[in-house]
Amino acid sequence: MREFRHPQSPRDLIGSGFKISDDHLDIKINGDMALFRAIGSIIVERNMHDLEFINEHTTGFAEYRKVATEVDWALTESLTGHNRERVTQLADYFCRSKRTIICWAMGITQHKNSVNTIREIMNVLLLKGDIGREGSGPCPVRGHSNVQGDRTVGITHAPSTAFLGRLNEEFGVEMGDQHGADSVNSVLRMNERGGVFLSLGGNFLSAMSDTEHTAQSMERCSLTVQISTKLNRSHLITGDIGIILPCLGRTDLQITSHGPQFLTVENSMGIVHKSRGHISRHSMAIKSEPTIIASIGERLQTLRGGSVPWKELGSDFGKIRDSIEGVVPGFDAYNTRVESEHGFELPNPPRDGRKFNTSSGRAEFSSHEVDGFTPDDGYFTMMTIRSHDQFNTTIYSDEDRYRGISKSRRIVLMSKSDLAKLGLKGGDRVSLKNVRQPRIPTSTGWYVVPYDIPEGSIATYFPESNHLIPINSVADHSNTPTSKSVMIEVISSRPS
Repeated sequence: MREFRHPQSPRDLIGSGFKISDDHLDIKINGDMALFRAIGSIIVERNMHDLEFINEHTTGFAEYRKVATEVDWALTESLTGHNRERVTQLADYFCRSKRTIICWAMGITQHKNSVNTIREIMNVLLLKGDIGREGSGPCPVRGHSNVQGDRTVGITHAPSTAFLGRLNEEFGVEMGDQHGADSVNSVLRMNERGGVFLSLGGNFLSAMSDTEHTAQSMERCSLTVQISTKLNRSHLITGDIGIILPCLGRTDLQITSHGPQFLTVENSMGIVHKSRGHISRHSMAIKSEPTIIASIGERLQTLRGGSVPWKELGSDFGKIRDSIEGVVPGFDAYNTRVESEHGFELPNPPRDGRKFNTSSGRAEFSSHEVDGFTPDDGYFTMMTIRSHDQFNTTIYSDEDRYRGISKSRRIVLMSKSDLAKLGLKGGDRVSLKNVRQPRIPTSTGWYVVPYDIPEGSIATYFPESNHLIPINSVADHSNTPTSKSVMIEVISSRPS
């Protein structure tokens, strides 16, 4: 986290690498909320907050200032693993900074208190007036392209009433006002009453928490349909009837009966741009994903009625973009603007004009109580991580060149001091047990690896350890699986 060496470049592997940071604070897992509350308290204590921005654009500062000046430093040190002096050193950077970007990845969202943790991060940005200021602001890294785009075009279990109204106007389909289910509740519903499972692109079984429970839920379905670019583990778990529909990927040439087509994606910075493949398909029987979905819609429409022009939408992707333009704000002149070499930027009210979609019309400070995930004595907080040679659930090899690990993925990263406390050494075989969930069986066949990780914390690879995360262990407010906050017992497999 201080220096970087490109693992695929022999020249870069020589020497100490490139410096990428001035400091690195290796806090305990889930100590982020306590850390940012402490940073905010130091900013307020030193009067380094932007009072003009706060008075003009925010609400709730008085309440926040009160809790910020009452920081429990003993709790902060316990949750972060660092004393007040060390946290103050980090806060100095924020106090001196004229423009601050706070960047976080998916791990921040995978704790029980993840939503309040992100609110605490936003509190610090609001204190410094770093919202709507060029060169500053929040930067959540969402993963591969189009993750944010899914939300942009309405793929959510809880679309707004306004969005559903515009969708009805565009297609003449009454959508109703009942919300659907997120991934966790989908698994719970399938387990309770079966149904039909249709998956677009993803390896649902491997991506979800509580692998055995998820598999059992899928098997209760009367029909499972997987629209996929490549085979994956989910294809082995089916309902009464299982169907695999192979589809073209983004790197493939998209050719329909209407001629060559192109797709569009949205990156993590809110830029919408073209995505045109170049690989020729092996068989004309393999269709593009929009064509397959439109074909299913057309068949269902012959049975249930309707007037959606499925055939046109499935062959001319420009018509899909025309409809998106009619439904989704910010996509005006979609087909024209996307022809630009660099695409176009979607509206961002806080950035564009410091406008906030809140009941008060202002950015809102949060004054929630600081908490954190702390394991009981003798146990560990486990987080799942990914390796270098991995893309989501796709594992290309057992080589993790970032961490110098090879030939196995069933490994447990653990601090040297914790290894010593358990009487273990690198390479010893252990079992992992979820302390709070007796339903989940003990997982065997893991190997400990000494690593520079805070005491009381361990790390295991995703998706191998997903089965240790209970389906009902989710974040407050967002219902995201808590893949970074699991209490685990590490049990030696050596003969006593």
